[in-house]
Amino acid sequence: MKFGAKDAACLMRILTWRRDVRHFLTDPVPEDLLDRLCSIKAPEKHPDVTGAFVYSVDDDVDNCECITMAFEKVSFRTKYAVRPEAALADFAAGPCDLVVRDVDMPGMSGLELQAYLRNEGHKTPIIIVTAYPTAEHRTHALKDSATSFLTKPLDERLLVGCL
Repeated sequence: MKFGAKDAACLMRILTWRRDVRHFLTDPVPEDLLDRLCSIKAPEKHPDVTGAFVYSVDDDVDNCECITMAFEKVSFRTKYAVRPEAALADFAAGPCDLVVRDVDMPGMSGLELQAYLRNEGHKTPIIIVTAYPTAEHRTHALKDSATSFLTKPLDERLLVGCL
């Protein structure tokens, strides 16, 4: 299948629209489509996010480190916590530009963390990652203004592409 400039323009409109509304990616994206989507340059009108601060919250340190590496590859500053309670202390100390969080964690769940942040007035975009996507998780995420809903294992191109 030949992929031309007209296709790229159409996909760019879709991607721009997708960034402006809540979107939930739960099905695997075909590798060839993912490669094409990732090769499209962002429009000039989008702000430069180089150096943005991304905070990851996941009870699995390996997941946190993978998320950290994905965002550091594109020049983002990163930090992570393996306990939501530790993340809350950091959020109180200063804002971040993006939160990537798991759903199922011991103690405070990711859904409770998100609800708390929204109740405290934080408008930070939130990307949800989970190994167990359910309709209930999606409903809560939508209710509390999640930006994206991704399933594990994560594809770093999809993760970074959610911006």
